[in-house]
Formats: sequence, structure tokens, C-alpha cells
Amino acid sequence: MCVHLFGGTWSPSVCSFALRHTAADHKTEFSQEAVGAVMRNFYVDDCLLSCSTNDDAIKLVAELVALLKKGGFRLTKRISNSPAVIESVPEEDRAKDIMGLDLNRSALSVKGL
Repeated sequence: MCVHLFGGTWSPSVCSFALRHTAADHKTEFSQEAVGAVMRNFYVDDCLLSCSTNDDAIKLVAELVALLKKGGFRLTKRISNSPAVIESVPEEDRAKDIMGLDLNRSALSVKGL
């Protein structure tokens, strides 16, 4: 088989394996933070992480995009509670719900959390 069906009971496991395998294959090319984020901060196809500063977040997102691109992944639907971080993301890769988002009052959910 060359393709996995979306929605199969095995899909989350396959997704996690592929993400982690990509990070392991390219761990010498990227920072420990980026590789660690792939290993520890993804739940199926969502990544949830926190950074100390906007600059750290912008740098980490750029690294994650480059790292996962090596495995054929494209990070999309990105969102942040920081306008500076959001502005660093190309508009086509931002979460669609971001239009009119009041960052001071809105709550976002990740896989039901």
C-alpha cells in the first residue's frame, strides 16, 4: 500500500509515527527545541506549545515548518495568542477562524480541550 485512508482506526498512530520519524531523520539539521516539539507536542496532527517570547515562537514555527517539510508535511491552520506571531505566518497558512479574533477574550480549543 502507498496510501493510508483518513479516518481509519490506525490513522493517528501512522500520523504520529511519520511525524516522529521525520524529526528523528533530520535531528542533526534542526535545533533540539524543534525536534523536541515534534516528539512531544503533537497530538495526531495538532501541535500545541508555548514559548517565552514572540521571537522564540516565530523562530520555532519557522523551524517546524522547515523540519516537517522535509517529511512532506505542510503546517497549516496556525494560530497564536500573539498578534506578532500571527503576522509572521503567511495568510494562507493561518487558521480561518482568526478573522476578527479578539485575542484578549477568545478561547480556542484543541481536539476538544
